[in-house]
Amino acid sequence: MITGFVRPCLAQPMTSDEDGGARGATTYDATQPSAPSDAAAPAPAPADAAATVPVEERALAEAAARIKNDALQHRPVPTAPPPVPSKNEQPEFDRSALTEGKLKPTRTWYGWQILIADAASATLFGVGAATGSSEATTAGIIGYLAAPAVVHFAHKRVGVGFGSFGIRVGGPLAGALTGLLACASC
Repeated sequence: MITGFVRPCLAQPMTSDEDGGARGATTYDATQPSAPSDAAAPAPAPADAAATVPVEERALAEAAARIKNDALQHRPVPTAPPPVPSKNEQPEFDRSALTEGKLKPTRTWYGWQILIADAASATLFGVGAATGSSEATTAGIIGYLAAPAVVHFAHKRVGVGFGSFGIRVGGPLAGALTGLLACASC
């Protein structure tokens, strides 16, 4: 049974309960250094019963002091770093700064997506023409006309998408008209 109470500093004397006894436990003077654990000699009897501490309390107090000392010497564990934004995430910024000329927008090149769509469309058109499949040929033509505009729309560049569609439709028509006019005299 633990008697008395533990004070934060062991240099101060500790008191037992009201009757002043340690209830049969071996006691040591709280102001004296701790005896080695392998010592066979019994501790000297204290002169003042109020300045004695039971062995169990002394061990608890020493353990608490060691834990407190260890906690004071160690730094807190660092927290995890903030998440790194991925390459596809665009940072938020004030759009009014663009109109005032303070910020210049950064653009990422997505032309490879249009090139892949053109390669797929040309492949479909070629396979359709070689096999006589009108469905594959039609899919190739529609892909050639619409796929780049869809890619621009996906990147929130609607005006550029309509311009791309106009070039894809108007370019071949202008070339065919030029060829017809040049060959009209032939």
